[in-house]
Amino acid sequence: MITQVARRSLLRSFTLRRYGSGSIKISDFSTTKKGTGAGPFVELPEFKQLQDSLLIKLPSSCTVYGNLDKISAITSDGLENGKPFLAQDYDSTRGLSMVTTGDHAANVLVASYTPLSNVVVLEMDNYEEGFCVPNFSQEALCFSGDLHLDNTGHLRGHGVVALAGQGPVYQMILKKGESIVVAVESLLAHDKNIQLQLTKLNSSFSIPQRINDWLLKNASDVYEKLLIQWIRLFSKDKIYYEIQGPGIVLLQTNFVPGSKTYSRAELLKVSQ
Repeated sequence: MITQVARRSLLRSFTLRRYGSGSIKISDFSTTKKGTGAGPFVELPEFKQLQDSLLIKLPSSCTVYGNLDKISAITSDGLENGKPFLAQDYDSTRGLSMVTTGDHAANVLVASYTPLSNVVVLEMDNYEEGFCVPNFSQEALCFSGDLHLDNTGHLRGHGVVALAGQGPVYQMILKKGESIVVAVESLLAHDKNIQLQLTKLNSSFSIPQRINDWLLKNASDVYEKLLIQWIRLFSKDKIYYEIQGPGIVLLQTNFVPGSKTYSRAELLKVSQ
């Protein structure tokens, strides 16, 4: 929970926005938001790209969390009367820096640690289904709003999130009945309607039959343990997700095959 807002009666799922490299007008940088980040008519901040930096347009009474250490420029109406207009701090519980506005809106230009071609923005207004981001703490560049994240990476609420993928991020839209197979490590995020099933490439995954028969005959009491060890040593990079639509999937293009850690239950399930 970042900024408390009134729950909306009409809920939409989310909006995806991608940005290409380019320039931004000075008038866009100097013009601040007119609303507020608090109260019943809350206004969310806006994330816009400027080559290798991110322009964050914050309304008054708003907080943004993320990797916000490198602020290169700030503009605010509060500069006119000399009053404090922006606070920068560190949230030790989240391990993230935070930027907060007071009575005045402000625009902040922040250097990004990743190319902006790797960034996708989710604008969310959904307290029911939401969006799934399995590695949110590692992949969230910055975020703001009334957002709720559970232990499984299920993100819900009203807010805006900039996700930073490993390499450029691409959106795939699956219709009902459509399915694809993707590398587990390439999956950045997906909506709640998507169904995931671990699968394997049979041609290069299975234990040779002769070894499998010997283990069952001579080491049946430790067969399960040896099977898991075999998968972890030789086959973990052959595990994939079979993804069933309908829904939206975000894939990152630069990843290390076999780098994901699987639970014991997942490895046994995929070996069947």
